[in-house]
Amino acid sequence: MADGGDDPHRGRRLTGQILEILGCVFAALSVVGMLAQGGSNIPMQELLVGLLGGLIICGIPIVIGAYLVKGAGPAPPVVIGEKPKMTALRIIFAAFASLLMIFSGGCGLVFLYSWLANPSPGAFGGWQIVALFAIPPFLSGMLIWWLAVKAGRR
Repeated sequence: MADGGDDPHRGRRLTGQILEILGCVFAALSVVGMLAQGGSNIPMQELLVGLLGGLIICGIPIVIGAYLVKGAGPAPPVVIGEKPKMTALRIIFAAFASLLMIFSGGCGLVFLYSWLANPSPGAFGGWQIVALFAIPPFLSGMLIWWLAVKAGRR
C-alpha cells in the first residue's frame, strides 16, 4: 500500500530517525553557540559544564532514537510504482529548512514588532531590516524544504 499501512513499525522507525536528527541539530547549535560566545574566552569549568550539558541534551534524543530504530527492525521492501519514502538526507535538509524558516521568520517578526511599537527614526529595525535579513532566509528555507520534501518524489 502507498500509505505504509503494511509496516506496523513505521511510526516507531520514523520517530527514532526524527529524534536522532533532533539530537544532531542540538549538538550543532550548541557548538555554534559556544563559538559565537568566544570559545577561547570561556573559563575551563564553565566550558566543561557546558560540554557535559550539551552531551546530555544531545545524547538523550540520539540514544532513544537509536533504540527505537533498532527495535523497529528492517523496513519492508518498496513495491514497484509506489512513491519512495524520504531518505535520511532529505529529512535532514527538511529539518534544517524548517529551523531556518522558524528562526528567520520569528526574528523578522520580533524586529518588525519592535519597530511598530517604537517607530522613531533612530530605532533599530523596521521593514528594511525585515526585508533584508528575514525574508531572503525565509524564502530560501522554504525552497530548500520544498526541494527536500516534494521535488523528485513523483
